[in-house]
Amino acid sequence: MYKTLTGIIAKRIYTHLEEESLLPAEQKGCHPGSKGCKNQLMISKAICEDYMRRNKNLSIAWIDYQKAFDSVPHSWVEKSIALVGVNSKIVRFCKLSMEKWNTRLFLKTKKEVMQTQPIQIRRGIFQGDSLLP
Repeated sequence: MYKTLTGIIAKRIYTHLEEESLLPAEQKGCHPGSKGCKNQLMISKAICEDYMRRNKNLSIAWIDYQKAFDSVPHSWVEKSIALVGVNSKIVRFCKLSMEKWNTRLFLKTKKEVMQTQPIQIRRGIFQGDSLLP
């Protein structure tokens, strides 16, 4: 149910961003159906091949934000979607659901399976979450 609900919410957020022209075309990973990195690599490859064919010099730089999705505090996610004018009910849903995110660590030995108490997740967004883009 969570995946379906967040998919609907992500679609609404994206529609809002598109209607308000708030999503830069350069931000390929955020567009639905985009293959982000793959698209950017294909574009870079085509540009490099074109420059080589024309016998021109070319310099390219890439910026990699290490662990970008793992390190963003939930309060920043909430503030960011509020700042771009996303419906306050959606902002509140995101805030309340992120407050409930937790995990446990399991250790399996020959005799037993031990587990920790729930560990609250305060930063980042789950890989594969519909809200990720």
